Amino acid sequence: MVNVFNAADLSRCLVDLHIEKGAVCVDATCANGDNTLYLSKKVGQSGFVYSLDKSQEACRTASSLLRRNSVTNAKVICDDYENIDAHIF
Repeated sequence: MVNVFNAADLSRCLVDLHIEKGAVCVDATCANGDNTLYLSKKVGQSGFVYSLDKSQEACRTASSLLRRNSVTNAKVICDDYENIDAHIF
């Protein structure tokens, strides 16, 4: 039997292998916020997630999802990931 993974499954496997509590992560295209939410749970309260998207709609959707889930260790930034230095470093 062959196991077939989609891109989301594969990325979650990689996150599970390499991201630990306390890590700082970047979600470079937050879209609906699902991955940002997943990462925020993975890094825990001692970690942090920066989530970027150039779409105002995506930022609103992701921010709403994070508020509904009481996420306090993530920040949605409405800008292109190419400008990440202006927001994080």
